[in-house]
Amino acid sequence: MKNCKLIALLVLSTCFVFADPPEWDIDIFAYESSGSITSAVILNEENAGSEGDLLGAFVGEELRGVGNPTSVPFGPYAGTYQFLTLIYSNQASGETVSFQFYDSETDAVYDITETYDFTADMTHGNVTIPEILNAIDNGGGDDGGDSLPTDGCTDLPENTIYFSQ
Repeated sequence: MKNCKLIALLVLSTCFVFADPPEWDIDIFAYESSGSITSAVILNEENAGSEGDLLGAFVGEELRGVGNPTSVPFGPYAGTYQFLTLIYSNQASGETVSFQFYDSETDAVYDITETYDFTADMTHGNVTIPEILNAIDNGGGDDGGDSLPTDGCTDLPENTIYFSQ
């Protein structure tokens, strides 16, 4: 009986999903200029930031900055997460920056509605008055597939365990 419980526990533990964040790496030394944005990401009318999330800044398809979630310790946004993001460029101005939000809880990437014009040394937002970025919920984000995220257990074989008395 003890072995059956152990087997059941092992089988059930295989249903956990391990998030696979996007490979957003940037060589900051390849750029002359930078500017910053402090932002809160809103998804379905809620602050969506949490540990493990990422905010990517892009010019066209080129990654220009990555923001990690930072817990806000004070002010009107205390207890939430915001993204303190440096954005890089080799131009002093004239580029349009778009954003994508990686949600580690759903393992999905969402496009952001807002764009910003890059200016060297720009500073947008702070922890008491962040820039609000709205993630587009298109039924599960862009996880690279055509289906909605699952709990990770759909591809497992039948796992029925029968206990004898």
